[in-house]
Amino acid sequence: VDALTGKQVKSFIDSPYKNIWGLNANMNFKRWNVFGEWLTAPGVSDSHAWMASLGYGNYDIKKAHTYSVRGQYYYEEANSPIFSSAFAPAYSFYNQHYVDNKGVGHVRNGFKGFVANVNYVPFQNVSIGAYYGFGNKDMDGNKLGDYWRTDVNFMF
Repeated sequence: VDALTGKQVKSFIDSPYKNIWGLNANMNFKRWNVFGEWLTAPGVSDSHAWMASLGYGNYDIKKAHTYSVRGQYYYEEANSPIFSSAFAPAYSFYNQHYVDNKGVGHVRNGFKGFVANVNYVPFQNVSIGAYYGFGNKDMDGNKLGDYWRTDVNFMF
C-alpha cells in the first residue's frame, strides 16, 4: 500500500520509495555506546527519520551475565521509510490506520518519543529484554500512550 495515496501498488518498485538514503554511526567507549541513524526518501514529503541512543553495559548474548541499559529518542515523520527498527518502538509504523477505544478511526501522522530498555543474558545464548516507551506524540503534538514490551531471545 502506498503510504501517500493509500492505494495498492503492484510492487515496491512501483512505490514512491525508489531512493532511500540513510547513514548511521556507532561509537563505543569502554562500556558506553552512542548510536545514531538518519534516513529519508528524496522526492517523498515528510520522509525524514532519525534516532539517537545512549547505552551502558557489556551486553553479549554469547556471554552469560552481561547486560545493557539504553535510552533512545525517535523522530519519524509520517512518510519516513521505516519498516522496522532495531529497537522496535510501538509507533514506528508510519501512517498506520487504527481504531481507538471509542471506535473512531485514525491515521498516524508520524511519531516522536523515548524508549528505555534493559537487556540481560542469564545464560549463554539466552537474552531477556524489557522496553518502556514514554513521552510519545504524533507530529501534530497529540499525545500517544505509553507502552511496554518484553522479549526472550535464543541464539542457535
